[in-house]
Amino acid sequence: MTNTDKAKLLVTLFPEHMQPLADAIKAGSDYVLKNQDLLREEWSNPIITAKFWIDIALDISGVMNSFRHDIGKSRIRFSENLFFAYRALFSIEYILRYAGATQGNTPFRLAVQMLFEPDNLIPFNQQN
Repeated sequence: MTNTDKAKLLVTLFPEHMQPLADAIKAGSDYVLKNQDLLREEWSNPIITAKFWIDIALDISGVMNSFRHDIGKSRIRFSENLFFAYRALFSIEYILRYAGATQGNTPFRLAVQMLFEPDNLIPFNQQN
């Protein structure tokens, strides 16, 4: 199952979260683009460079601006545009953050965990 397929499944099962997820991804790209210098200074990922992450945020920002009226309303637009190729890395990061902050919706959080959480991380429902 591709990341696009996983995103499509998630928003098919939980359509009420599609717009908030799109908003969380947009907020993430806005934050990265506004804080590029800080990000470069604090970046510690040895595999993905800060420049690459900023480039993905810029790409996602362009997608969000192009489809601003329907990215959070169409599961096809949402999944095919935000989870295509390297954009999936960024979108998954912000889906995990959104799900971790979501209180009271255990089925949604478990679906996110099942679909997107890497096996080597502590599940967000076991964090403090």
